[in-house]
Amino acid sequence: MSAITSEQDELRRILTRPGVPWVRSGHPWLRIMREDLKATWDGPGQRFKRLLLSLLGVAPEVVTAEFGDGLLALCHLQWVRPLGEWAFWAIEDDPHQQFCHLAEHLAMRWPMPGWVIDGLLNGSRRDLRFLRALIEGHSLRRLAGGPLLPVRLSRQACHRLLAAPSRTLGFVGNLRTAQLEDAGAKQHLAAALIAHRRSMRLRSRRREERLAQAYGWMSRHQDVIPRADVGLVFEMLISLRTYPFARRGPARVLDDARTLRDEPVEGLARLLPGASAAYRSSGLPGGTWAEMLNGNIHVWSVNELLSSSKLYWEGIKMRHCVRSYHAAVAEGSTSIWSLRRNGRRALTIEVRNPRERIVQVRGRTNRAPHAHELRALQRWAGEAGLELSDTAVL
Repeated sequence: MSAITSEQDELRRILTRPGVPWVRSGHPWLRIMREDLKATWDGPGQRFKRLLLSLLGVAPEVVTAEFGDGLLALCHLQWVRPLGEWAFWAIEDDPHQQFCHLAEHLAMRWPMPGWVIDGLLNGSRRDLRFLRALIEGHSLRRLAGGPLLPVRLSRQACHRLLAAPSRTLGFVGNLRTAQLEDAGAKQHLAAALIAHRRSMRLRSRRREERLAQAYGWMSRHQDVIPRADVGLVFEMLISLRTYPFARRGPARVLDDARTLRDEPVEGLARLLPGASAAYRSSGLPGGTWAEMLNGNIHVWSVNELLSSSKLYWEGIKMRHCVRSYHAAVAEGSTSIWSLRRNGRRALTIEVRNPRERIVQVRGRTNRAPHAHELRALQRWAGEAGLELSDTAVL
């Protein structure tokens, strides 16, 4: 047994001091855990106090911030053996091994995978609720797909997860490994997807279902997708939640992913026209009016383009580069307007918002405005209080 440090000696005095609420102490890592301790004051909190005092006497190496969350998690479990019978501290000096054996002694009726014990140390609250149910004897097969584990697992995947030897991957890493092996992923693909940020924590049931679909699609096409693009494709499959990748082949999906990377505004507008970036309104008024032209009634309208999708399609339909103004419109220095006659695009208008000035007007393929279009533009500019730059229509 190692000698107790000055910090641990101070902790012992705090825990044994009569009449002083130890949970309010200024001890560094107890202060970090204060809210969790206050929430479990009557039950696990008091057991946690007794556990710390006992360990300070026999295994002070475990009573550190590194193991604090794990020790509190143990106090939420039902103990199947008395603490006083634990004697592993006498033959092992490694604190991590001491904690693992302590967890096995106190809470586990039968052997558990190493990731279960590591999950007590590093798991989120949702992970801990699932691990508690598993330790108490609930079937992994029945827990899968439920509120504690929103991931559907086949019988074979459950067997793989329970037999997983790796402790370095942790609970979520071993879970993803079992999912990917069940989907038929090769080693290089499994390693890349497990390390991806989208795989590092459990999500809602709906998101987990999409994640499982993405794993399956990636596994089916793993020989076609270049290894350098695995992360790029996977990120798009998960981030674009309505993207219909299940009905598309690898060449089309890979092209879409590269487009989204290289031209995010155009890519997002093309792939998901309804899910584009919204712009803040400039506050300037639009307008709609009718006029007689060559014996026919024509209805003019001017509307501000308030999304990246509308900006993209304005550039496509008018065959000019207005879509490249995304950054200026997003920051609010510029607003883009569409002048239409009888619902059909006639002119694209650029307005500098701070100066309230129209600085550029272009028709289809960057042509200059026709005379009747210019009259309509001047009418709207006068009603909106905008200055028309001399060079705007050149």
